[in-house]
Amino acid sequence: VAGEAPRPGIKWVSDVLRGGRKVGGVLTATETQGERLRSIVVGIGLNVASTPPLAPTPFVPSATCLAEAGAPVALADAFAAVAAALQERFIGLARDGPAGLLAAYREASLVIGREVYVFEEGTDAQVPGEPWPAPIFRGTIRAINDDLSLVLEGVPEPISKGRLAFAESCRRFGI
Repeated sequence: VAGEAPRPGIKWVSDVLRGGRKVGGVLTATETQGERLRSIVVGIGLNVASTPPLAPTPFVPSATCLAEAGAPVALADAFAAVAAALQERFIGLARDGPAGLLAAYREASLVIGREVYVFEEGTDAQVPGEPWPAPIFRGTIRAINDDLSLVLEGVPEPISKGRLAFAESCRRFGI
């Protein structure tokens, strides 16, 4: 629909983007015992009413908030919507296993089919006066495996860790 705000999506592994700008992120931890899930810890950051002041990097070239991205909402309403969505996903996960959650993640992915650069973990910013470090992998993402590792064209092993940046963002930073 013309004039409609772009649908949010996921930049691997846990950044939430809207219109190419970071609006939030998710951190998770799980504890299992054999095949049984014992606990889940979920941390969610969502820029609701204001955009945090972030220095641009290839990993997060720009940020936004729901209000600026065309979706103004009260903090209480944003919290209620996130809590309801988490409950719905948890019920589906308990009832049907991970297949539906994985399908939804892949559907929301912004990386499949995109050219990306993957850097060592811990690469967050440029050291003043120094060039950006070289990426450890470059290429086009072909798929996301069930463990959320990436299938990168021309790379024999799946990528399960690292900092991902879109190639166009890296080029803007001279990488």
